[in-house]
Amino acid sequence: MRLPDLLYGLAFLAGLPLWFPRLLKREQRRHLLRRFAPATTPIAAGCIWIHAVSVGEVRGISDLIARVRDTFALPVVLTVTTLSGYNWARKSLADVAVIPAPIDFTWVIRRYLRCLAPRLLLLNELEVWPNWTRLAQQRGIPIVVANARMSAGAFRRYRRFRGLVRASFSRPHAWLAQSSAYMQRFVELGVAPDRIQVCGNIKADQALAAVEHLPSRDEILAHLRAREPRKPLVVLSSTHDEDEARLLPALAAMPIAPAVILVPRHPGRVAAICRRLEKLDLPFAVWSHASAVDLDRGILVYDRIGYLLPLMSIADQVFMGGTFSPHTGGHNLYEPAALGRPIWGGPEFSNFPEISRALLNAGAYRMVTDDAGVAGALALAADPATGARARAVVEAMRGTTARILAEIEKWLDS
Repeated sequence: MRLPDLLYGLAFLAGLPLWFPRLLKREQRRHLLRRFAPATTPIAAGCIWIHAVSVGEVRGISDLIARVRDTFALPVVLTVTTLSGYNWARKSLADVAVIPAPIDFTWVIRRYLRCLAPRLLLLNELEVWPNWTRLAQQRGIPIVVANARMSAGAFRRYRRFRGLVRASFSRPHAWLAQSSAYMQRFVELGVAPDRIQVCGNIKADQALAAVEHLPSRDEILAHLRAREPRKPLVVLSSTHDEDEARLLPALAAMPIAPAVILVPRHPGRVAAICRRLEKLDLPFAVWSHASAVDLDRGILVYDRIGYLLPLMSIADQVFMGGTFSPHTGGHNLYEPAALGRPIWGGPEFSNFPEISRALLNAGAYRMVTDDAGVAGALALAADPATGARARAVVEAMRGTTARILAEIEKWLDS
């Protein structure tokens, strides 16, 4: 038995008390069992095999998947790790075979490779597993890692086990890193410098494409069951508890507050948000329970996922959530920038280092660090020039998808 298989077996047994409650759910149990056995007959043999972990990752590369499908005369198979990501992909991606991702045991990977017989393996971000890469390499399958990224925290953890991860990191034929900082981290962990290049973040292309297909302002307001607000409109996007702890008291203290749409990162927190609003005596409505909405009279708490981009498109300014916590590290700045909206938030944006620095340098992100800064930002008038600078920043980052497609073509032709 190889060392990775032994370690996986021990980890599975040690974590069984945590796994067991999830396995009591039939859908979770079936998903896990499918991760050991994709099929008994070949699936789309000679395919391009793409892998992503979760809903967020699948959504983040959905345009790339469509471009791969349309560019190359080969079937595409997508494997997804989480059940929610698998379900989302099955519903949302046409003409792509979607199956649960393999567990990285040697015998499981061998079965997947027999079933798929891929021409190329495209891994997203950091999905470089020991057995998976080893067996693909042995079969002569080109391995490309797209959107490669590694946070500072993850780098510190991986560096402690550099000897264990070096072999896995040395196997992919091409690494396409999101930034030069990420590239250097991968090199330190065993990636050969001639196998890695900075390719940019695919979220720039995805955001620019998405804003071209938005509903009209009237359609968005109709969806909200709201009239056009007379006040400036602020969208508080992807908020967490630490964001609301600063934003809501500032709104309560304002003599004339702007119109506000609050979109929590996790809709399951809406009840806690409502309790905080009640305590501060702030009028509000929850979208799923409101028959009509007056944005000028209270905060709208939008309690559904998947509609943030249209909401940001009608805003006069956008607050980006997660930027007051180093643990969270901010959320997607490419989307409000592609919309040409003035953006503001806290000082923590480690998840998006390249665009955050570019927006700051362009004067297109207002960084606030205290309660006075929050109050000042909320009271700002709309500034089209700031929004135009934000749009220019993300336009300059266009082209990652084309670079990834060119790398795939190179290895398919090799």
